[in-house]
This record gives sequence, structure tokens and C-alpha cells, in this order.
Amino acid sequence: MTLIACSYRQRGMSHLVIIDLLLSSLSSLDIPFVDIQDITSGNNCLYIEGASGVLPTSVARLLAILYLSNLLIFDEVTFNDEKSEVIDFQIIWSSSPDSPKYDAYFSLPELIEFPTEVPGQNAYAYFYPPSNQFYQASQEEKPPLLLKSHGGPARETRGALSLSIQYWTSRGWAFVDVNYGGSTGYGREFRERLLGRWGIVDVDDCCSCAKFLVESRKVDGNRLCITGVSAGGHTTFAALAFRETFRAGASLYGKHKFESHYLDNFVVSEKDCYERSPINSVKKFSCPIILFQGLYYRIRIEAERSALNTKASRMVFARLRISNSLWNSKCCFLHVCLFHEERATGTSRLQQVHFLCSAQLCINGLGQCIGTRHRSVDN
Repeated sequence: MTLIACSYRQRGMSHLVIIDLLLSSLSSLDIPFVDIQDITSGNNCLYIEGASGVLPTSVARLLAILYLSNLLIFDEVTFNDEKSEVIDFQIIWSSSPDSPKYDAYFSLPELIEFPTEVPGQNAYAYFYPPSNQFYQASQEEKPPLLLKSHGGPARETRGALSLSIQYWTSRGWAFVDVNYGGSTGYGREFRERLLGRWGIVDVDDCCSCAKFLVESRKVDGNRLCITGVSAGGHTTFAALAFRETFRAGASLYGKHKFESHYLDNFVVSEKDCYERSPINSVKKFSCPIILFQGLYYRIRIEAERSALNTKASRMVFARLRISNSLWNSKCCFLHVCLFHEERATGTSRLQQVHFLCSAQLCINGLGQCIGTRHRSVDN
């Protein structure tokens, strides 16, 4: 067999192609997935694992006609240079089979390109406007924004259906998922922007994205919030400590311990590491923040890292409390909340707490926005 099925990513999208080694040719197949995660060959077919803006992670069975020189290769596939055609694309498994019932609520991602702090350089993000079939804001009303910084820090966010994102957009919020400089999927030069500059490029690009959306009149500049998971939690802390773009922030399981030598390319010296660590600049925090941390949260399979991550969140929380009681240069009082889950309760409870806090913080501070017994709140 001289055929290879593979995928590649370009400008935020996955593309499925068939390579013919004998003819040194390539044919592209148009399928509904914009995020392809795995490909397996079957009996005269392909099985594709992927997702799109309206399809959750799913497995599809694919039959195609590929034309490359009019040579019949096997029963279902023929070839010619000029075109290729998918003749059957069938979802045979879905991670969320009930999601199509609610597609009227779904906000479709828009890939946006925005200018960064460096002249001539752009970065990318997926923007999700508010969407709810039963409610419509007035023309004058601009939605609040939740900006998410992905983990890694050199990973990539993709425009696949996320019910966590739809939770926000169906409740009147705009949501933007940022691929800052250093993210994969946009070429080597783009990925290498983060080398030696983690804590700078990611923070600048997140702030630039929020400002771009404000200037584009898509969101309310007075109601900007930021969040991040794992390494994205560090970006959240840094954006709140060293910038004044956002009104509030939430760090979800902020990462504390990386693999050996992982950071060597991202932070050059100990001096850089110290200066870019928000925990060393708690007096610069100027807006409310909530920290989420599971007491038994595991990273990979190393149990000790659970304690390390929980300890890191507690350290940030404690220093913010101390700073709060002594002196804060930007505001008279800094609202801080540490949310602990003592057992696994799924994402729905976390989403509720995060949403309620963010909504309340954008209005008038933390107040009584949480009603759960598993929490530690400094108000």
C-alpha cells in the first residue's frame, strides 16, 4: 500500500490529507472536523477522531473517492489529480451524544488575528460572542469578557466544541481563548517567541487581545476578566500583578512544579524567574482574584505534586492576605478567595462558583457570591 492518511494544522485548523508515495502526490479531504486528534485505517475506510465548533470529540467513519491518475487502488478509492470527494462521513461515537439537542445555544468560534505589543507581529485567538436563543442584549450593551490563557505553556487552544465555554456564552458573556506567541499550530517562528520570555509574551498577548476586542466594540472594556488552568494560571497571576487590563481573575490549579529542565528555554536566569513570579510582587495586585485548587488534585501520576500545587495556591493566597492587611498601593481593599474542593465533584460546581464570582466581581467585589461549605474566603 502506497497511501498514507495524515493530518496537519494551519492557522488554527486541522486538515485531513491522503499522501500517495508512489505518485508523490497529496489530496485533501473536506470533512466537518476542524480539530483532528487521531486517524486509524479500517476495512476500506478511515476512522477519524476529532471535533468542531458544533461537534464534541467524536469518532467518525469515512469513505472517500480520491482521484489521482485514474488508477483504481482499492474498492472504495480511485485517484485523479483534480479532485477528491468524501462520499460518506458518519459519526459512530460521541463524547456528548446529547449536545446536538442544544446547538441553538452554541456560540460558534471566530478565529481572530490581533496585533501584539511588537510592531508587525500578530497573535491569534478564538472569539465566542454571547449566544442564547431566548435573550438578546440591546445594541448599546456590550458583554463582559472572560479571557482564557491555555496551559503548557507551549500548548495550543483549538476551536472545538467546549461545553465549559458554552456555559459562559449562553449566560451573556463573551469568551476568548488565546493562542499567544509560543503556542503550537502557527509555525516555528511563532512558537519560538516564548523562548526566554515566558511571563512576558504570553501576558502581553493576552492583554493585547482584550484591548483589541474592546477597540473592535465587541466587549465592555470595564468588565474584563482573565482565567487560566495550570501554566495558564501563572499567566493569570502575572497579568493581574504586572498589568492593569483586567477587572478580576481566576487561577485554576496554577502549576507549581515542572518537569526537569522544562523551563530552561522559557526562563533564562534565576533573576528573570524571580522578577516574573507574581508571588514576589503581591503588592502590585490591584483587582479581586479567586484561586481554585483541589486538595487531592493530581498532575500525571506523582502524588507529591498534588501537595505542591495545593501549597502553591495557599502560598499565593496567604501572601495576598498579608499584603491586604498591611498595604496595597492600588486599592483600599483587595478581595481574595481560595476555593478548595475536598473531593471530586465534577466541573459543574466549579463552573457555578467561577461564574458567580466573576459576575459579582465585575459589579462590586466578591461580596457573598459563594454559597459552598468547601471554601476558604478572605473578604
